[in-house]
Amino acid sequence: MRLGYANNLAWPALVLRLVFPDVESPRQFLVQNGKQKRAVESLFGLLEEFWQEWQSDGGLRRIYVKYQEWLRQQDWYGPSSPDWIPVKGSSPDTLT
Repeated sequence: MRLGYANNLAWPALVLRLVFPDVESPRQFLVQNGKQKRAVESLFGLLEEFWQEWQSDGGLRRIYVKYQEWLRQQDWYGPSSPDWIPVKGSSPDTLT
């Protein structure tokens, strides 16, 4: 959600894109420039942040709700999406 795109990437690729946002090929940049320490520190920071939110009251539900809201804002997400979840009491046509 932070990137605003790339929900189809595996988490290692997402972390590298967050850590090195202005680099065309983060994985290649990581290896060529010796930035492994920065990437690992950032990974642990992101995991800690996730853990704190998950452990808070209603945290896991809040995470899922934020993700669902993010999905609904994407122009590619709609009733024809395989994981589409309609909102109770709403027409699918109004949710795209």
